[in-house]
Amino acid sequence: MALLASGSRTSRVTETKEHVRSMILAAAVDKQTTAALRAIGHTLESLQQKVMVEKQESLLQLDQQIALQSKILTGFQRPYEVAFNRKMYAERLELQNIMMRQDLKGIEVPDDAASSHE
Repeated sequence: MALLASGSRTSRVTETKEHVRSMILAAAVDKQTTAALRAIGHTLESLQQKVMVEKQESLLQLDQQIALQSKILTGFQRPYEVAFNRKMYAERLELQNIMMRQDLKGIEVPDDAASSHE
């Protein structure tokens, strides 16, 4: 990582650098990787610490952007749920009304009971 971090992005990546990078990303360290790290005076852990310190500001900014995006998505989710639930509740009420009408049609009211209430 530090090998790749040092120098410009346009510089050519050597096979050794590419191998070290792929081994670190795969979380597997072999003899070639250990030798390359030792040549620059690092272990895998010390290299990770160095990179974390160097990239701390970028990582904090990224974390803040993720938190902001999460907040924005939560803001979009609330109105969607309200609109979706409104439609669902309207359909549920309509079905309940249909069921009550069917139940009321099944109830027979005697003629004398109907005339006594009038």
